[in-house]
Amino acid sequence: PLERLIGQKVKISKEKLRKYLQTQQIVEVKLGGNLDESLSKAKLSNGEEISALYFIIHDTSSPYLKDEPEFPSNMDEADWRGNNLEIWLKNPVAHIFVNRLGDSITTTPFAETVRKGWGTKFARDFLKTEGKGLQIHIELIQPRRRDPKGSPTNDLIAPPEGFTIKQYQRLTLLYVCASLRRGTWLIPAYHSAIDAGIKDAHDDPQNFELDKFAKELKKLIDKI
Repeated sequence: PLERLIGQKVKISKEKLRKYLQTQQIVEVKLGGNLDESLSKAKLSNGEEISALYFIIHDTSSPYLKDEPEFPSNMDEADWRGNNLEIWLKNPVAHIFVNRLGDSITTTPFAETVRKGWGTKFARDFLKTEGKGLQIHIELIQPRRRDPKGSPTNDLIAPPEGFTIKQYQRLTLLYVCASLRRGTWLIPAYHSAIDAGIKDAHDDPQNFELDKFAKELKKLIDKI
């Protein structure tokens, strides 16, 4: 179970992880940067410095499809515009973006705080300076549509299946990489849970299935 890992020492070696990445032909730059580097650090109010502790899972709620009657039939294919990761380089509100094909792009290395914004309203409004360094932010590409029963600009409707297996697989790899760099397993958290109770709080990641994440994580650890 996932909860048995959180806070425990990561027993995977960098050598084994790097060997796995080589066999899969995945470069470290797509996974938050060099595995030898530490995670971003937060300076607490008591002067103590600690490495990032939370692994925040988001969805982009984009592309926004407004009143289109259905989600694109090709949204899990390479030719869908939403799977173009390069567009997120201009808007680095997270560390990593993962498209529906399971590919990822680093817009802010894990060794740094998010380059634009705060990642969560809780960090911005309550943790403030401490917040940026405490959180690693992962955005999963997920389109949204408008709910006709809601406000004119709402984006409440997400695909019922939420995310692809390939997205879960890349997400678990990012979780392993980030946790190994800290030395202990990070605390996974939903953006919606972190910001719960705050005005205009986000609802992402919508239709995320924690069981799928846990199962893919176990498979990945066994492979490594």
